[in-house]
Amino acid sequence: MTSSLLDLAKAVKRGAKLLDRKIPTWRHTLRSHADEFDIAAPECCILGTLEHFSGRMRQLSKKHKQDDSTPWGRFSRGRVALNLNSHAASEHGFEHLSTGDSTDYDSLNALWRAEFER
Repeated sequence: MTSSLLDLAKAVKRGAKLLDRKIPTWRHTLRSHADEFDIAAPECCILGTLEHFSGRMRQLSKKHKQDDSTPWGRFSRGRVALNLNSHAASEHGFEHLSTGDSTDYDSLNALWRAEFER
C-alpha cells in the first residue's frame, strides 16, 4: 500500500523545515550532488549526502558515536545527528518504512528534488 502523494509532500516539507533550521546550506549541498541523489540509497539519500558532504552535519554527527560499519552508516549518522528515530525520519520524508513500495520512493525522489532544486 502506497502513501498518498499529499502525505509524502507534507513529510518532505517537514523535513525541509527541519533542515532549514539545523543545516541552512542543505539545498546547496544537495544541488551540488544532485547527479548522485537517490532516496533509496543510504549513501546517496538526503541524510547520507549531507552527512558526507556538509560540514555542519558532520559537526552534529560528531556529537554522537555511531557504528560506521553498517551499510546504513551515513544515513544512520545523519538521522542520529538530527535526533530522529526511524519513525521520525519517516515522518520527515527521509525514509519510507511502510512497504518499500517503489512508487513511494519515486515520489519521494521527485518531491525532494523539487525541494532542493528550488
